[in-house]
Amino acid sequence: MKLDNFKELLLKKSVDNDNLQILIKYMRDDYLVNHVVESLEKMAASYSKKNPNASVKHFAANMNNFKSGMIHDALSHHASHYKAALDAGDNKAADDHMRQIFKTIHMSEKFTKDGLNDHSSGRLKIDAIDPKPWERSAYTNKNDAGKFKTDTQGWKRHGANINYDWLREAPHESYKDEVSRHGNNKAYPLEEMKVNGKYIDIADVEHKQGKHTPHPFDSHPIFQHYNESPNSHNADKKAQYLEQRETFHGDEKGGKAQYRDKLANMSKEDYANRGTEKSAPIHKEVEGLETQQRAKAPQVAEGPAGKPISQSELQSKLASIKAKSAALKIRRGGK
Repeated sequence: MKLDNFKELLLKKSVDNDNLQILIKYMRDDYLVNHVVESLEKMAASYSKKNPNASVKHFAANMNNFKSGMIHDALSHHASHYKAALDAGDNKAADDHMRQIFKTIHMSEKFTKDGLNDHSSGRLKIDAIDPKPWERSAYTNKNDAGKFKTDTQGWKRHGANINYDWLREAPHESYKDEVSRHGNNKAYPLEEMKVNGKYIDIADVEHKQGKHTPHPFDSHPIFQHYNESPNSHNADKKAQYLEQRETFHGDEKGGKAQYRDKLANMSKEDYANRGTEKSAPIHKEVEGLETQQRAKAPQVAEGPAGKPISQSELQSKLASIKAKSAALKIRRGGK
């Protein structure tokens, strides 16, 4: 597929930037497409996070240390029980706990993104490696055009019947570049997850076969409302959320009271020390994805009209770029 018209448009937009013009002229079409699509995906993801509904905004605006601590404890709880279920060979129970982890992070992503349009004003920050490279391993069927039939969803993939076996495997080769950047090329590194700079605390807990052990935060009404669009989440829905929230916070058997009872059984020192050290890997050792790029045969560069250019011409272009870059540094006072 030729991108001549698209490249011409980019060249017109970059007329005042010689270096950018040279890059556009000689960049391979597939590289250009990949970078443009990646930028558009980031824009789309950012846009979706700018528009949470009223209840999500309310939840985020009222974020405090107690709430962020409860979220940290919930993720730690489910990770601990996920590990215990796996060790007991109870994969269904393990998947139930992993599903709640996915749902909790998906909910949190609705109102916070690394400080950009962060409705929690920086009071909640969850660091977790994107699960899409592992997810792709479970959805590999392609159409006649060679495109994957199923898109990866990341933390949004938490349906009732989702099987998370793919987290226990190596990531898919189609994400080789991303994996090489973060370096996690084996089973999903759940132990790397952090909440406000603290690792989740993955402890050894007892598991009863076939039993799912919920966390008090799971009953927070935000889980019933967070995924509704602003248009469908009307004033009545927000009023319903606020009423349910009062029950969660005020009822002596509500989620907040249950969480306080849990904290009462923990010393201040133990509470403060949670997450100061990273837990050992949860998943068993598997053969990692090979991320070393094999040497490729040199490709012939093409000129703006698609005609091959000589090595000396290419070297001349590169020398010109370096010279202009050096001149810019001198003008700016760089070294």
